[in-house]
Amino acid sequence: MPAIYTAADVMNDSASLLNDAQQALYDYTAQLPYLRMVMRDLDQQLTLNGNPINLISEAEIPVLAGVLALTLPASFFLPISLMEKDSSDTFFSPMIEKANVGDLQLSQGTVLGYWDYRHNDINFIGSTQPRIVKLVYWRMLDEIVDEDSLSEIGGCRNVLAFRTAGMCAQYMGGNRERANDLNTDAQLSLDLILSLGSKNNQGKRVRRRPFPRRGPSNIQNVRIP
Repeated sequence: MPAIYTAADVMNDSASLLNDAQQALYDYTAQLPYLRMVMRDLDQQLTLNGNPINLISEAEIPVLAGVLALTLPASFFLPISLMEKDSSDTFFSPMIEKANVGDLQLSQGTVLGYWDYRHNDINFIGSTQPRIVKLVYWRMLDEIVDEDSLSEIGGCRNVLAFRTAGMCAQYMGGNRERANDLNTDAQLSLDLILSLGSKNNQGKRVRRRPFPRRGPSNIQNVRIP
């Protein structure tokens, strides 16, 4: 579900930060290329930090018999895991990731079993029967088209505005001091968003290594004359 703010809202905020609320210099046409770059950077920051905004876990993709590569969604960026089933099955079974399925030198069976990710493709040995693959993956956000584009990231309006203004100040206005101040504010806003995402994930149980404990002390008392 898109967020409630538009690209225009972000660029209005950005122009205000640049003391140009009337957009005499920093209008939508001037700001839009920078906003697009900022959105791409934010997209990758969210993925790098495991933010659930970019996680897609419901893609179910038919794979015909003999097919050796998965048809990837338009928003696909990187795979996380794959599962498979027959059309008559109720539950999916996990698939095993390999560095190169070709190195396994296996013949096709009734299941896919293995997958790899090479050359921007998810590859299979192939199956003699049609299968349904459930793909869990990191997505790429939609590109911003114009000022009417809706953001897909809730809560990031300030991050986008500060960073867009920072890029405009540096590359259009040549004002490095203002750019540095705006980029600092952008980083603070980004840290907050990433921290909120991490806090939201704390309820998901994971196995953690125990805190290391020191063994019994082997210190000997030595009398110094």
